[in-house]
Amino acid sequence: MSAPLIPERLKKSREACGINKTEAAKIIGLTQSGYVRYENGERKPTIQVIEAMAACLNTSVDYLIGESDNPEADRIVIEKEKNPILFEISENFDNLSKTQQAKLLEYYNKLVKGK
Repeated sequence: MSAPLIPERLKKSREACGINKTEAAKIIGLTQSGYVRYENGERKPTIQVIEAMAACLNTSVDYLIGESDNPEADRIVIEKEKNPILFEISENFDNLSKTQQAKLLEYYNKLVKGK
């Protein structure tokens, strides 16, 4: 089944990442010609391809298909090989109590703010 991708939003998302069509295709795992056909509206991607586009271009599926006007990502992908520490934290986060989660967030905020 194909989803109603809005080609202009795909282009805006790519440009917001500061990458060209060739780079976008490589990041998403498509051929350059395949990617260009999606961005030009000549081909309709499956929802799985749109999900990959959204994840790789730091936006949301809902934005790419016109169900939201907010281009901000609504999920992130953490690869264990690329970021093992963040992967471990996120993998175990749900096992923490709400109090522990709040303390972890508080500690994180202190680290970021340098206090």
